Amino acid sequence: MILNQNVDKMSTFWLNFRTARNWAQRVKGRDWYDLVFFVRRDIPVHLDYLSSKLRANHKKSLKFGYNPAVNLTPQEALRLLERRISELDVESAKDEVYPFVRDKDQLSLWSREFFMEIAHRVRFVE
Repeated sequence: MILNQNVDKMSTFWLNFRTARNWAQRVKGRDWYDLVFFVRRDIPVHLDYLSSKLRANHKKSLKFGYNPAVNLTPQEALRLLERRISELDVESAKDEVYPFVRDKDQLSLWSREFFMEIAHRVRFVE
């Protein structure tokens, strides 16, 4: 059972995990499905918690442009997410998540532009 107070931290942990994950092997479509889930439910990302997770995982975080010396702002967090989206193989993400989605037609919306729009709707809180 997930307690309500932990849902916010889940979204923050999700963002940290997705921005720091090494996708050399395979894109995880479920990661991107989760992004849409959190945004549609207006579940915020806590910048303090995200920053602490990025610092703890700093070697991976540095590879995608995170600078622990700079205060993590909503704009900086969005920039990191945008960078990951720009690298996203959308077709592979669709293929990976396809078996788990009931309404297959919703995957026709998936594109880099779609995820950029979703990223701009992420609500960051201090």
